[in-house]
Amino acid sequence: MIDVFWHPAVLDHDTGRGIFEGGPSDLLEVPELHPENAERVRNMVSVLQRGPLADRVRWHDGRLAGEEELAAVHDPAYIAMVREACEQGGRVFAPSTLVTGASWQPLLAAAGTAMAAGDAVISGGSRIAYAPVRPPGHHAASATADGYCFFNHVALVAERARAAGTEWALGVFARSSALLEHGQAAEALYREAVERLGRCRIVVHLARAHLVYGEWLRRENRRVEAREQLRIAHEMLSRMGADGLAERARSELLATGETVRKRTVETREVLTAQEAMVARLAAEGRTNPEIGTQLFISPRTAEYHLRKVYTKLGVTSRRKLRDALRASAHTAWSA
Repeated sequence: MIDVFWHPAVLDHDTGRGIFEGGPSDLLEVPELHPENAERVRNMVSVLQRGPLADRVRWHDGRLAGEEELAAVHDPAYIAMVREACEQGGRVFAPSTLVTGASWQPLLAAAGTAMAAGDAVISGGSRIAYAPVRPPGHHAASATADGYCFFNHVALVAERARAAGTEWALGVFARSSALLEHGQAAEALYREAVERLGRCRIVVHLARAHLVYGEWLRRENRRVEAREQLRIAHEMLSRMGADGLAERARSELLATGETVRKRTVETREVLTAQEAMVARLAAEGRTNPEIGTQLFISPRTAEYHLRKVYTKLGVTSRRKLRDALRASAHTAWSA
């Protein structure tokens, strides 16, 4: 199920009509809608209500953010300035980035509804939450509006995740923070994300952590290391049926020089003989050194194969491995 959080006040932010991304032109007969307009969100909501996912959507009321909540990531003086600009009838903060006299409640509704969706996932009440809100927030800085954005919803949710202190929340926070860092700081955060999310039930977040870490390693020209992360991501995402993300991982692998076949229902379900033996021994409670002794491999190699088993079976611990082996058809081996 997808939990959708919705507040109709987000439609009341009027961005108007005109020519927003270029200068005046005699070629246009009528002014166009602002690129960030209410109609696009109306259509998103309509598709969710009437489209093929309608029976898999649970709807929840959004809410207004409090100014004290916004102050978790935004300068209080900036928050007051935006509010006063709305109260005084409007203001253009940057090219195409404007508020009107009716924009303050929509801004609060957008931020509050995004936080409500984030809270649902952080608390464990939802696995996937979506908030179709406007104006967006990802371009806004602590004291700056830009790119149609005024309050940074991603930063607000990330701060709430960090404050929650759970492994999942800290893992997602680390993964999100890594995207904003460079060099050793970024790598430390990617590794932290993989480690923390590896201890959580929601495997899709771990798969995405491997994916973005692998993408970062490839951009750093560390192709061998990138392949390891991208292989794991590709295996996990393929097995989940997350075809779009799996194809993204496959494309990244191809960019490293790896040859990757497209996954099918048959290929994504198979353990190799070595993986099957490691899985069986781990399910019996053997440690990695014990598995290594029995199979004449090193404990590190046993851990490597076990990690691949976890990826293919969609589990994250030995405790869940036994049930997964019983419940699935992963007894087929490939040479």
